[in-house]
Amino acid sequence: YPYHHFNALHDHLIFLTIKTSDFAHIPSGNRIKFQNIGPHIYRMIIEYGFMDLPNLHEELKDSILLDQGIIFDPNKATFFLGREHILSTPKKGMAIWREQLFAMMTRNSQSANSYFKLLRDRVIEIGSVIEI
Repeated sequence: YPYHHFNALHDHLIFLTIKTSDFAHIPSGNRIKFQNIGPHIYRMIIEYGFMDLPNLHEELKDSILLDQGIIFDPNKATFFLGREHILSTPKKGMAIWREQLFAMMTRNSQSANSYFKLLRDRVIEIGSVIEI
């Protein structure tokens, strides 16, 4: 299935973490932290303010990657995203109507690839089921 994403062994592997700050805005020059953790393996942290509108497609194109000699083409990159499916159960804890409301709100929320403005055909979602 994912062969169109993996035509060859990737030249670079970047573990990307996105954080939301307690500050309203983070200047674009201060958002990215980049660390080399091994041969062609990197860790990147992008921090947005809680009022900033993320656009990873543009952010990564113009980022510190070029300073590291990595040419980033978002049309060739593969993004792995986590996705949770919430199930309401009769287990002890929250009231069942609250669990069902929370599960419905989670289902109706915007997907991560839409929120971060990633290209849909470049995303692989890895999901899990969480029982509450």
